Amino acid sequence: MRKKSFKSSEVKVYEMDEEDCEIIFLPSGGVCGDNIIDDRDSENIETYKTVKIGDQCWFAENLRYTGSGCSGDNWTDGSYNDCIAFDEEDEELEKIVYYQWGAAQTACPPGWRLPSDSDWKYLEGSIDTKYGVGDAIWDQTGIRGYNIGSKLRTEYPFFVIPVGYITPAEEPQEQLARIFWWTSSESTDDTTEAWYRSIEYVSHSMGIYRDEAVKANGYTIRCVLDN
Repeated sequence: MRKKSFKSSEVKVYEMDEEDCEIIFLPSGGVCGDNIIDDRDSENIETYKTVKIGDQCWFAENLRYTGSGCSGDNWTDGSYNDCIAFDEEDEELEKIVYYQWGAAQTACPPGWRLPSDSDWKYLEGSIDTKYGVGDAIWDQTGIRGYNIGSKLRTEYPFFVIPVGYITPAEEPQEQLARIFWWTSSESTDDTTEAWYRSIEYVSHSMGIYRDEAVKANGYTIRCVLDN
């Protein structure tokens, strides 16, 4: 029998953080990185991509749930507990749902929750290549970070699509091609306000914006696994 010979091959070894090697199991089955199905509304069953960031699992796209009396009819009644849905012709967007802060608190599927201000700080520090988790820069307001904004837009499957927001007067605002996400964290100075995040969808914007806004605004939201 003829013997086979092999040339020496190069073996590459990569160093990874322990949390990057951990598998996160989803409550509905599968692991983080798989799609999940939200069938709470039988007439509008939605499928969402997920993405692992550090030791957390996030929705990789905006929530599109409009159940639980979310209609837009009570947008200006001062309860901050409504949402408005817009169907888009763009196939990439499909449907955009803007939530007032109160409605956002309970909109995520079972086993998931609205990310807190601290959750967003963890995400930012996990991705930014200069300022890590726990860095004081994430406690600042305004645009923060070295390249967190550009990495979320271009390198992570986070689907950052600029959709603006809805004002308390129910007026759509494009806001210079920005996207806004609510957090679950209230302002400590004004109970009518809460913390949010925003990314500007332009090539020179490298950071991510953190500030407070009135709860009556309509922003998009992400969900994080409640583990």
